[in-house]
Amino acid sequence: MAVPATPAQAWEDYLFLTREMDKFLTSQDFDMFTELAGQREKLQAIIEEMASRDYLRTPRGQEIAAAVRKQDKAMQDRLLLLINKTRQDRTVTQAYDLYGAAMKLGSRMDSSR
Repeated sequence: MAVPATPAQAWEDYLFLTREMDKFLTSQDFDMFTELAGQREKLQAIIEEMASRDYLRTPRGQEIAAAVRKQDKAMQDRLLLLINKTRQDRTVTQAYDLYGAAMKLGSRMDSSR
C-alpha cells in the first residue's frame, strides 16, 4: 500500500478499506476481510502519525468520519449475528450428536436380546 500524501487521501483510503471489509464480511470471505483489516490497521497508524485531526473538522472530514462509524457499526452487527449463528449451529449439532449416540446405544441393547 502506498503511503497517502495528505490526510484527506488517507481518510478516503480508510473509508474505502472499511467499505471493502464490509463487502467481504457480507460474502463471508473471512480471509480477505482479515487481510483488509490488517491494511486498515496500518493505515490507521499512518493517519495517527499525520496528526490529521484538523481534517476531521472539515465538512468532508466529518462526512467520512460519520460514514466510517456507520460502516463499523454495520460490520459489528454482522459479526455478532455470525457469532450467534455459529454458536446456535454448534449447539444444535451437539444436541444431535448426543441424540445419535443415545439412539445407537439403544439399538445395540435391542439387538443383543
